[in-house]
Amino acid sequence: MQTTISLQEEPREKADDGLAEEPRAQTGLRGGKLGAHYARNRAALPDWPARRSPAPVGRAPTYHDGRRTTRWSSVHVEPYRLDPDRYPLKVRILARYADVDPLWHINNVAVAQYYEEARVSATMMVMGGKRIPSPTGERILIAHQSIDYLREATYPGTLEIGIGVLRIGRTSYRYGMAMFQDGACVSVSEAVLVYADAHGPAALPQEYRQRLEGWLIAAP
Repeated sequence: MQTTISLQEEPREKADDGLAEEPRAQTGLRGGKLGAHYARNRAALPDWPARRSPAPVGRAPTYHDGRRTTRWSSVHVEPYRLDPDRYPLKVRILARYADVDPLWHINNVAVAQYYEEARVSATMMVMGGKRIPSPTGERILIAHQSIDYLREATYPGTLEIGIGVLRIGRTSYRYGMAMFQDGACVSVSEAVLVYADAHGPAALPQEYRQRLEGWLIAAP
């Protein structure tokens, strides 16, 4: 059964208590002495352009499990990136109350931190559980990260981050990641990581490359 939710405010019923409604105080440019002054001097004011509503940015309200979210349809994402089953690695993160904004959404900065947590967990797996950096100066550095926000993540709840590898170069590789909540993709992210030793960027060790090749994902 489909449910249609109207965003229009329903008219309020007047209280039938036998009491006359008190007149509201008139304030602002349209009421009281200030309003009269504005009306008398309106002709002398410059002809300001009419205020326009902001242009639409391609978002549409959607509903998932009874909770209102927003889907940013102007962001183009390859369909396979929205499928949680395409990601060989999964990291689950419990949404934190400290990361909630006034609308009870997980704020965007916290989303980036959740991706960081997942990315570091994957990197430690690439390095075979070694501490970052290793005692010999071996480390993996982040060179780039981007996030596309597709809809709001909400609190309370659990977030699952899927991680795969999009590309492997000589000294670097690119993660493709996506964040899911209640089965819906709320954001996607990409990150470029660079392998380095004590002297700077270096060729990926073969054992690291083999692990990364096992996590490759690609468009069908």
